[in-house]
Amino acid sequence: MPSDSSSNVIIAVPVEKAGSEYYLALNYVNAPLFAIVEVSNNTYKIRNTIENPYATPGPRRGLGVIEFLASQGVNAIILLRSGYGAFYRLEERGIKVYYVPVEEQAKGLVKLSEALEMYVNKRLEGPIQY
Repeated sequence: MPSDSSSNVIIAVPVEKAGSEYYLALNYVNAPLFAIVEVSNNTYKIRNTIENPYATPGPRRGLGVIEFLASQGVNAIILLRSGYGAFYRLEERGIKVYYVPVEEQAKGLVKLSEALEMYVNKRLEGPIQY
């Protein structure tokens, strides 16, 4: 199912910084940072990059991250992958899940800018039902 980038959407993207570039993190719960991005009329603007308060080990981290993202007004997330539990918990909070296609991931690290371009050009996968 293609993304709906014609209306205002607030997207969270779990990222890691290497040099001056941001790349998608493998696991959103362990991601050190989240890029919070506003998408409107097929254009995007990175609002800010915030630290993940649940990046360090502890109980109920996954739920904590989801609640944290919801409190930021996020209604979509771009991931490399997730488990079915995370998928359903995100969806329950009104956060649509989109995935970078496997063939894009096979090329190497995915830059934040590349993932956002895939979103606005409707090249991401999802939301996917398990």
